[in-house]
Amino acid sequence: MKIGSKIYLGFGSVLVVLGVIAGAGVYSNLSNEASFAEYRESARQTNEAGRIQANMLEARLAFRKFRADPSDELKQDVTTRLATTKASVDTMLSYKLSDTAKTAVSGYHGIIDTYAQGFDKVVTLQTQREELVDGTLDTLGPKMAAELEAISESVATSGNVEAVATLERLKYDISSLRLGTNKFLLNNSDDAFENAKTFAEKAREEVAEIKASSTDPAATATLDRLATELATYEAAIQSVYEVIKSRNQLISETMNVAGDQLSKSVEQLKLDLKKQQDTLGPNIQSTMETAVVIGSTLAAVGIFMAGFIAFFIARSITQPIGQITGAMGSLADNKLDTAIPGLDHQSEIGLMAKAVDVFKQNAIKIRDIAAQEAALQEKNADLQSNIATVVDAAVAGDFTRRITKRYDNPDLDRFAANVNTLVQSVDAGIAETGRVISALAQGDLTESMEGHYQGVFASLQTNVNEAMASLRNLMQQVRQSADAINGGADEIRQASNDLSRRTENQAASLEETSSALEEITVAVKTSTERAQDSSKMVTEARQFAEASSGVVGEATSAMSRIEQASKEISQIINVIDEIAFQTNLLALNAGVEAARAGEAGKGFAVVAQEVRELAQRSATAAKDIKTLITKSSQEVRTGVDLVGSTGQALSDIQTKVVGIASQVTSIATAAQEQSTGLAEVNMAVNQMDQMTQQNAAMVEEAAASTAKLAEETAHLRALVARFKVQKDGNAQRYAA
Repeated sequence: MKIGSKIYLGFGSVLVVLGVIAGAGVYSNLSNEASFAEYRESARQTNEAGRIQANMLEARLAFRKFRADPSDELKQDVTTRLATTKASVDTMLSYKLSDTAKTAVSGYHGIIDTYAQGFDKVVTLQTQREELVDGTLDTLGPKMAAELEAISESVATSGNVEAVATLERLKYDISSLRLGTNKFLLNNSDDAFENAKTFAEKAREEVAEIKASSTDPAATATLDRLATELATYEAAIQSVYEVIKSRNQLISETMNVAGDQLSKSVEQLKLDLKKQQDTLGPNIQSTMETAVVIGSTLAAVGIFMAGFIAFFIARSITQPIGQITGAMGSLADNKLDTAIPGLDHQSEIGLMAKAVDVFKQNAIKIRDIAAQEAALQEKNADLQSNIATVVDAAVAGDFTRRITKRYDNPDLDRFAANVNTLVQSVDAGIAETGRVISALAQGDLTESMEGHYQGVFASLQTNVNEAMASLRNLMQQVRQSADAINGGADEIRQASNDLSRRTENQAASLEETSSALEEITVAVKTSTERAQDSSKMVTEARQFAEASSGVVGEATSAMSRIEQASKEISQIINVIDEIAFQTNLLALNAGVEAARAGEAGKGFAVVAQEVRELAQRSATAAKDIKTLITKSSQEVRTGVDLVGSTGQALSDIQTKVVGIASQVTSIATAAQEQSTGLAEVNMAVNQMDQMTQQNAAMVEEAAASTAKLAEETAHLRALVARFKVQKDGNAQRYAA
């Protein structure tokens, strides 16, 4: 049997075992697939139920925020959350639910719609509440307080003590009414609402009492407005109470019930799904464990069978291959008489044995050819030795050595002749090149390589001849350039001498100009200093005027404060006058009451009379003081006017001084700029003087350099003179 057939048979058996194992695994997976699908479906339903519960909770939290701080953003947030919850319910209904779960989930839409409708009604009621609070309560509260302040003076001056007391109670009750209303708006309690109503009723009665005793038409009109506002305020409180109660009832009986109902239903659905998962999980685990045991057993059997088959096949292949490998090793050791085993096999082993036998026959042929090659190698070695001798001599500069020995091989004799021809050609080219280079070393540029050459030596001949011609032309051009440089150097030397004399004259003129500019600069600097001193004096005058203006301003402020104090004293006198009037009124009332009391009230009547006279004297004194204060205020106003006129005059003086200071400062600035400009001009002249002196020094250096250039040119002409560039009978070298 062939090796391929054995391998196919062995691996086929292993594949059968693997197929059995794979079939068992596929069967196990198919049996568990339905359970896994059911478990995944249950998990998706649980997750979606959690999203429904979470979205509804977010909607309820958003509604709580809306109640605390109503806004369009929070209203939209609640609506969006409810829409998201309904979308999750639709997703839940798309799953494969049990009949019980499907019935429960189908009812979620109605619960959510109930919650949403309740929310819309709450928003409407909340809007009504805000309109009542902002449009009525918050407007009428401050307005009623203002009405009370408006009638306070009228009631106080009426002399009706009971009306004054009733007015104070009215202020207290209206304040308590507003406070109770705010408490009700905060906590929505019935007690706060009842307290507010109680204070409203009291306030209504007190307004009626004050109105009945009032004799001032303006005060009566104000009390009528106050009564109307109070009635409107009380009606608004009642309306707000009804709106808030309706809103709170809707929240507690509709929205909270719907929210709790949905939350409990979803929670129960999640518990049912969890029970289903708790049943499916252990069943799937048990089935998987059984599949693992079966798969492990089949895998162990398959591994054993595969190992046995592999051992049998490997032994049937490696044994004959080992014998053939041993024979190949013997052939490698040059044991060509070794027998080749396995030539009679019909498998790949037989083919390998026949191939090794071919290697054996080829080795025998190679042994015979090697003997012939050995003799040829001896001749090659002798030829290489002779070639090495000729090459070593050529490397040492001796091109006269040749190969004289003859060999019995035409190829070797022809190769020796070619080497001799090569050495002879190199000898001729190098000799001619040496002759031309020797002439160049002696200064003779007229020589060139002669003869006919090929290849590299032809290129060498061309390059050497062109180099000699270029050198001849170069030497002729160098001589001409040296003559031209020598003539130019003489001209530069003469020009440098002329320039040096002109530069010295210019330097002397610049020095005189610099001295004159320094004198002008000193004069301008003195003028600048005097202008600056004048500017300082004007600045001091301006500062003094500003200080005087400040003093006048302070005096004006002081007079104004005195005038204000006089007004305040007048107000105090008015208060004293009013107190005296009230005291006189009380004393009059006391006298009336004493008269009613008869004998028992005589002593009290005397005291009341004394108090009345004292009040009249106080009123007279207050009137006199008020007259004096009025006269003082007039005098103070006159003083304020005079001080203001003085301040205006000082302000005009200050303005003029500022103008003068500006002009003097401009003069000082212009003088300073002139001084700076002259200093810059003087500096520029000094720099020109320095540059002129430097130019003179450079001219002297240029003259010295020109003389040096002439010397170098003469030396160059002497060097060029030693080269020969013409080959005729009148050939000359360049003279120095």
